[in-house]
Amino acid sequence: MPLKQAKTVPLPWQVLTVALMVIGYAGYYLCRSDLSVALPLLIDDMGKRGIPPAVATVSLGTIASLGVLAYAIGKFPSGWLADFLGGRRNFLFGMGGSILFTVLFGLAVHARLDRQSFRAVPRLGGDHQDYL
Repeated sequence: MPLKQAKTVPLPWQVLTVALMVIGYAGYYLCRSDLSVALPLLIDDMGKRGIPPAVATVSLGTIASLGVLAYAIGKFPSGWLADFLGGRRNFLFGMGGSILFTVLFGLAVHARLDRQSFRAVPRLGGDHQDYL
């Protein structure tokens, strides 16, 4: 006679955990995509300020590349941090940093901060993305 398998229903805290993880990862990707969405507008704005589109494209491409480099390099310390602090704290720390630097990116564009400040914000934001 075959054994009957009992149906398992996820507990409410398990459903909540999965839902919060999905929302968290969606937030990470939302924070990660801000520069790529803003690039055409930034190139147009730089063109209106007298910067040739080719120079603007290369400059902004450099910023995006440095952000990816910071993301890749940050994977090493974030692995150690995940072992030390635990996955939950690491996830929350990375999310907080991503939100902070995404807001700073928006403020930098809005306030037209100097060029070095503008370059630093996406790199630092990418550095927090690696906690994912």
